[in-house]
Amino acid sequence: MIWYLLPDVEFLSELSWRQILMKTGKALNHLIKGILSVSLISTAVAVHAESAVWEVSKGDDVVYLGGTIHALPSSAYPLPPAYDAAYQKSQEVIFEVTGLDNPDLTEKVIAHGVYHDGSTLSSKLRDNTKAQLDKAMQGYGMGLSQVDVFKPGMLLSQLTMFEMQKIGADGQGVDAFFENKANSDGKPVSGLETVEEQLTFLSELGKDNEDAFIRKMLEDLPEFEQQMDELMVAWRKGDMKALELVINQDTKENYPALYQNLIVERNNNWMPKIERLFGDDNTEFVLVGAGHLSGDVGLLKQLADKGYNLKQL
Repeated sequence: MIWYLLPDVEFLSELSWRQILMKTGKALNHLIKGILSVSLISTAVAVHAESAVWEVSKGDDVVYLGGTIHALPSSAYPLPPAYDAAYQKSQEVIFEVTGLDNPDLTEKVIAHGVYHDGSTLSSKLRDNTKAQLDKAMQGYGMGLSQVDVFKPGMLLSQLTMFEMQKIGADGQGVDAFFENKANSDGKPVSGLETVEEQLTFLSELGKDNEDAFIRKMLEDLPEFEQQMDELMVAWRKGDMKALELVINQDTKENYPALYQNLIVERNNNWMPKIERLFGDDNTEFVLVGAGHLSGDVGLLKQLADKGYNLKQL
């Protein structure tokens, strides 16, 4: 499930994509032409005994840790009750990144996500891969030439957005929901990473391995709706084993360098920041992509190994 590993910053609005395409000289008359079938993801709203929210404690000090999905269908709301309970008990909310509504974001994405040296994506692909990609782009009402300036991560982000729109899952994600709520409530927010750091991950996706990356992306596209369904079921149940299998397993086995960069290194970078939250007078609610919680290098395992007490809510 390579698309889920996208950093939060890559889930841009359609308006942002229009601006990017315009400013790179690739304006489209019909951004989503040909996307006609819309079917909402089936997401049960029944109460489960557990969720993807955890209470992490050390003595009397508590930090809540929640797994997120960066874009959701409207049918996913209301969220599992544990999310609001953790939010209400917290004085600060911490995300992967904040400030995605910054008016300069589009310019920053362009600076990192497109080629500026005269290179093109197609020049880095085999003929067969180029033909497959061009055919796939025609399904979205465009051709390869219209996105040839995009780096692999940028293209993956765009196609992910299109696929989410097709299945009605392009609505507000958990992160955006709680950032908006915190801002409305006057509750402080902060990020584990900066926008620039996330955009660096964007620019590095598939670098020097463009052909294999694009082939994997094209291989995953037909399974997008099924993968999203599986992800939603596992996430609502807080099933960490299923989340690891759905989100990380394939990338870990077949694209270890990508998994190392997007999951392992970022988790390791976040751990000291999360540990510093203990020992103060506040309770914090940390929200990160669900794939960062699961597995042997997940935040939950790392916290448990360091002696923190974990309770799934």
